[in-house]
Amino acid sequence: MSIPDDTIAYCHACGAAMDVSKVAPFSNVECPSCQKHTRVKREFGPYTLIRRHAIGGMSMVFVGHDNTLDREVALKILSEDYSADERRITAFEEEARITAAISHPHVVRVLKTGKAFGRFYIAMEMVTGGHLEHQIRERGAIPEAEALKLAIEVAEGLRAAHLAGLIHRDIKPGNILLDSAGSAKIVDFGLALMTKGGVATPDELWATPYYVPPETIDGLEEDYRADVYAFGATFYHALAGKPPCTEESMVTTQLREAKKHVIPLSAACADLTLETCAVIECAMAYEPSARFSSYDELIGALQTALVVTNARDKDLRNGIAPAPRPAVAVPVTPADRRRQKKKRLQLQIIATSSVLALCLAGGWWMMQKKPTSETPAPTPEVVQTTDPSVIDKSAGLEILNLYRKAREELSAQQFPAAQQHFVLLFENEKIQEPTRTWCAFEAMLSSLLAGDTALARQDAVRLAEHLTKESSPPAMRTQLHPWLEKMQDFPPISVATKSPKPDRDVVHLMATMASALKNWQQGCLKQATPLLQQVVDAKLTNDMAILGIYQAQAAAYLKDAALLDSLRPEPLPNTAEECRNKIKDLDAAIGSLQSRGRAKFNIRVWQVQLERHARLLETKAPTVDEEKVLKFEENFADILGLCRQYRFLESVELIKKTKTVNATEEAKRMAYLSLCESAGIFLVDLENDTNKAPISINIVAKDGRAFQGIIGAGESMVTLTSGASEASLPWTQLQPADVIKIYREAVKRSNDDSNLLMRHAHAICFQWLSGEKDAALSAAAKLSDSSPTFKKQWESWMKAIPNN
Repeated sequence: MSIPDDTIAYCHACGAAMDVSKVAPFSNVECPSCQKHTRVKREFGPYTLIRRHAIGGMSMVFVGHDNTLDREVALKILSEDYSADERRITAFEEEARITAAISHPHVVRVLKTGKAFGRFYIAMEMVTGGHLEHQIRERGAIPEAEALKLAIEVAEGLRAAHLAGLIHRDIKPGNILLDSAGSAKIVDFGLALMTKGGVATPDELWATPYYVPPETIDGLEEDYRADVYAFGATFYHALAGKPPCTEESMVTTQLREAKKHVIPLSAACADLTLETCAVIECAMAYEPSARFSSYDELIGALQTALVVTNARDKDLRNGIAPAPRPAVAVPVTPADRRRQKKKRLQLQIIATSSVLALCLAGGWWMMQKKPTSETPAPTPEVVQTTDPSVIDKSAGLEILNLYRKAREELSAQQFPAAQQHFVLLFENEKIQEPTRTWCAFEAMLSSLLAGDTALARQDAVRLAEHLTKESSPPAMRTQLHPWLEKMQDFPPISVATKSPKPDRDVVHLMATMASALKNWQQGCLKQATPLLQQVVDAKLTNDMAILGIYQAQAAAYLKDAALLDSLRPEPLPNTAEECRNKIKDLDAAIGSLQSRGRAKFNIRVWQVQLERHARLLETKAPTVDEEKVLKFEENFADILGLCRQYRFLESVELIKKTKTVNATEEAKRMAYLSLCESAGIFLVDLENDTNKAPISINIVAKDGRAFQGIIGAGESMVTLTSGASEASLPWTQLQPADVIKIYREAVKRSNDDSNLLMRHAHAICFQWLSGEKDAALSAAAKLSDSSPTFKKQWESWMKAIPNN
């Protein structure tokens, strides 16, 4: 019987077939023929495993690449110990089905499930900010306001699960992931139960002792209040910096007693507000009946606690000390503790709600009042919500002034500042609808106008999440929510939102402008210009004045589109001189661009193409007989010359064409081949780093010009800044030591240290080949101390290179 195809892998070095039927996914297998190592079992459906991310009790999580949509995903794969256990396989499939049934911004999204190499896998969205457990471990207690915001988000995610008929059963800091914007997402529904009539009975106890509720310990029926308890214990840990109990045993009697003697948060952390302590203590009541009666009640209490906490923090910033807090007596019995918790919580919520009601009128009047200037900044209509926040007349005036400032910054093209102020306005719960939703929308538009697509995507997520709430304007929710999913994805948008009167619909025209900017910043200029034209062609009336600024920007973008069409270097010039003249023309054109982001990038790409084409025209290609064998030693000087010019990939191609006459020469040839390949990869990675975000760094080029930053790089070219001016130079115009200096700054900013050792090794190869041999030897000695693999490889290279 032949071995199934998916159990055979092929060595990347010699092509030999290897039986990998008994190895785990992503294993590093040694070829029996040539002893080279190859990563095997990397292809799971449309995904390729890149690196191991985490290991759990029953599964492993890998970072994978989605080969269809060109994005990173998280792949959860059932561990080898459980891959043949039908019960665990069924549970794993159930986890995927359960998670996929919940669609909420604060629940990790399942993309696909499948099976490869006999293993089930779940592909999920990649959440890059780590988890709450890591934050607690690194920072200790999380600041109160920050923790409360996360708690509200987690509670909203749990409410969504509850509405889907689910209880999570394993809420803990490690299962709360944080995205790049710092928002929470619940993950790992591996222990979740589908409720019947709101309750479920587990058939096994598999949870974390610190956070498991008492009824789970006793094997009783569970409902959503079991998750409420674990939620309370999780945020007790976050706020106190330590778990509510230290009992790690799963012995029922010991764990039950530990749950009965939890120190109240108000006694453990005297600097927290009583409102916050009351919420956590009520959530962690020993008896389920003493906990919150619904997630709405829990979320409302958390929001109240956040209002009080923010007010306290503002007073502290203004030098106003909080009133002395009464001493907290620790209740001696669970019943006493429950009564005190619930009474205190009810009194605090009633008192705070009274303040909200008394302060409403003054703030609403201020938001209705129109500006008195001759050309007033248009403010969207304001309507009263059913759940108003604390507001007074002075606060209303402050809000109005901040909104005016944001619009002025928008008009002055100070887009990053405008975005920050719109976000501040949106986050202020004193602002009523639909103004609050418009602020979130204009924050996203400001990011797009600034050319910051990553931040715009975060703004889109924020707006989409807000529109899921009942307090958001129903009409805007219906019109925008489906479109916002497209704004968070990569394909271009051809039609924004549907509208019966597109030229009179402000929401539709704003969405059209945002869609055009998204297309533009992603390089889809042909798809952007028709949408920009729609905005420009709109006939604005007085009630559409909010669009005036964006219409002017749309017209500016169309001018840039025409300019780019006229400058496009197609076909490429016939002489090097013409190429260089075209590069100068493009430099001059950059100063006339009115848009941010992509237009300048396109020009830089064209300049790199022209410079490369000019060098090709200047190079007199030798007429070499294709069958003539190039000798390595005769071409060695040319190889070193290419390395001094940082043309490592060209040197690789030249080395591959050469032949050697003996084993010693072949060892030298292979050493230089490896060094050049590594140095070439180093430069490619560095170019990618510099294109992610600008780097502030002081550098003096070989021609004596001083620069203070780098804003991007392309093939063999780097773009540097000096004050308000920019210059594109070949990498060879920078000293090797300065290139390494740039690399060090780049890796400091990186959140991914999974391949840091390899990148350091590549940097050392660059140092060696570019002439910085002493620095390379020093760096190699340090890296060898932490990497035996590198030490062995480096020593073999140095042994093969005589007179090094």
